[in-house]
Amino acid sequence: MRNTLLLRIFIIISILLLLVTVGCSPLKDKLPESAEEPSKVPSEPVENPEPTVEEIMKERIMEMTLEEKLGQMVMIGIGGFTATEEELSLISENKIGGVILFQRNIKDADQVWKLINSLIAANEGNPLPLIIGVDEEGGRVSRLSGIYGNLPPAAELGEKDDPDLSYSYGAVQASKLRNLGFNLNFSPVLDVSSNPSNPVIGNRAISSDPYVAERIGNSLIKGLMSGGIVPVGKHFPGHGDTTVDSHLTLPRITKNIEDLYTLELIPFIGAIEAGIPAIMVGHLLVEDIDSLPATVSEKMINGLLREKLGFKGVVFSDDMTMGAIAENYEIAPAVVDFIRAGGDIALICHRVQPVNEALEKIKNSYMEGSLVEEDINKHVLRIMLLKNDIEGNLDKVDVPEAAEVEFLIEELLKKMGDMQ
Repeated sequence: MRNTLLLRIFIIISILLLLVTVGCSPLKDKLPESAEEPSKVPSEPVENPEPTVEEIMKERIMEMTLEEKLGQMVMIGIGGFTATEEELSLISENKIGGVILFQRNIKDADQVWKLINSLIAANEGNPLPLIIGVDEEGGRVSRLSGIYGNLPPAAELGEKDDPDLSYSYGAVQASKLRNLGFNLNFSPVLDVSSNPSNPVIGNRAISSDPYVAERIGNSLIKGLMSGGIVPVGKHFPGHGDTTVDSHLTLPRITKNIEDLYTLELIPFIGAIEAGIPAIMVGHLLVEDIDSLPATVSEKMINGLLREKLGFKGVVFSDDMTMGAIAENYEIAPAVVDFIRAGGDIALICHRVQPVNEALEKIKNSYMEGSLVEEDINKHVLRIMLLKNDIEGNLDKVDVPEAAEVEFLIEELLKKMGDMQ
């Protein structure tokens, strides 16, 4: 028994010695590399891609205050040749994003320069540049005719149907505006002149042929942009076939949506495809789409313009103090409805009080939850991208001298046959 026990102990000790010997043998050195410890060679560093402009803008939006965001969604008019302290305060304190000048604000070149510089100075502490806009269509809607020679109405361009000439027309308009300090023009008029009884459009429209209006409209858009001016096509979905003036009352359009696609919408669709950065929605009630004016209709702005036609740019309202709105709605709630419907910048062109009331209403709507931060940020992002283009244009296009502008106007008028 004792011998058997000793034998077992001897066998166990032998096995243990054998295992220790194998563990220290060169066999380990022959194992495949993958079975050894992980390689110590460092991997190539992964480079982070450069952020896009949109991503940078989204970061900037997160740093903006609520007041800075809301102010960007309003554009104001002022009363005279100089801005009052109250009007300047709207820009500096309420962070208003833009100003539109009318004939009542324009006397001569020196006065316009001083006025625009005062507006820019009031905006100095704000996070985004100021839009300085004007209606310089040519013909009877020209705010600068007392400073520079006026150009013929757009209808003459439609009659000639020459895209190169129309491009030059847009570029010359841009030179006039840049020389005085403007950066945005509420032009071209993309309405189709299909109703001779129309009291407000007439020869402001390019043509009664929608395809001519589209072709020449696109050339005007490109000409304005080449000169560093942001074009705004108007008046969506088309003011051409109306018999009343929306400055006074609300036009009603009885056409169905199919009819609009075959006429009124053609120039706007072409402009969107051509890359127009901004469109103005008119105070027009299209019965087949909504019982509300287009300016406050989500079916019209978010539905037709954005979703169906694919427009990604900035949507301006026509002046919210015009009779079509003011005679039927309270202005401040209508401004909120415009924003809620998908609009980005509401024009309030007369008096300070409606501006203050609208800003208060927008803020209260946010506090109550009927305007949500996500949607507000989308509006502000579109505005920021537009203003980024404005800043880029200022760097790319030289400001022409007054004598150069006059020369360009004379040369264009000769081409159009208006000068011998």
